[in-house]
Amino acid sequence: MRQRDINMGYLCGNNLPYEIFRTCGIKLTKINCNGQVSSNSKIHFPTYMCSYAMNCLELFIEDSDHDGYILENRCHAMIALYEYLREYMPHKKLFMFNTAKTSSRHASKNYCNEISRLIKFLEVEFNISVTHQVLEFNRINLVNDLKQKRKMIDHIVKNSISLALSDIEVLEMQTSEPFELDVELKKIVERKPINGQGAEILLCGMHITPLDIIDVINEFGGKVVLYDNFENNELDNTNFSNRSEMSDFNQQENLTCNWNPGWLQSFENKLARYSIKGIIFSTIKFCPTQSYGVILLANLAKKRNIPFLVLNDSFSSNCSAQVRTRIQAFLECL
Repeated sequence: MRQRDINMGYLCGNNLPYEIFRTCGIKLTKINCNGQVSSNSKIHFPTYMCSYAMNCLELFIEDSDHDGYILENRCHAMIALYEYLREYMPHKKLFMFNTAKTSSRHASKNYCNEISRLIKFLEVEFNISVTHQVLEFNRINLVNDLKQKRKMIDHIVKNSISLALSDIEVLEMQTSEPFELDVELKKIVERKPINGQGAEILLCGMHITPLDIIDVINEFGGKVVLYDNFENNELDNTNFSNRSEMSDFNQQENLTCNWNPGWLQSFENKLARYSIKGIIFSTIKFCPTQSYGVILLANLAKKRNIPFLVLNDSFSSNCSAQVRTRIQAFLECL
């Protein structure tokens, strides 16, 4: 049983098994950075390091709200950050979740092994007991919650509700407290739609950067109505009502990872589902996932004759004059 309130933070990645944290009663929150890279980070990491990871380092040093962090080994930056934290901040509980880079039966088996390893880590570090019956129950509920979340997103896009940065943070929220997420989503859904004002934009990026990019899009006549984080997960397309259905699903090749047909199909489904006037890809320099992925996703946009703009810059708090000019020119073309 849980002895006290436990707070853990995570960075990139939607492949984490959130049902485990819900089962343990652990509050899991995404680390939201401020776009500032300090000289301290530049001392410890090379210049080609992901600026988001460098920003995270400074927050970790000052952070006193989280008992530990969950990272995924999806890129060199996350591995380097993990190694730094393990050496210089030994009092923090750290876990590296090994994410498969392909969708296959072997990848599914690896994912199940990582789940077992994570459960053991939480039981040892926080004196928590995890029962498989409760875990499966929460897994079923979580997937069904994601399906309900999809319906709310459908409403937001089809009613052309303009999104702000805080709204996207809610849409990205994966929490052990479903009621909290439900309340925040309803606030967005109940917002009065503004039809006929601004071109509907799909904003793509693993992290919103620059942090004021949505304000700039609004300033020049655009309207962000949908967000894609380069980490589509099709689990929310499946509805479970019992444990046997979940068990059958676990045997399938169900992982949707980067750089594979399943991931691309997920993005293409999004383009087919919604009426989008343009796409803005906002990518971070030196991020391999986005650098390769944006080429593949842009080709899908070309096939559907959807105009798109690719921005590649450091993780920052404000749009540079050059970025503002490019966004303005793109929206004027629409």
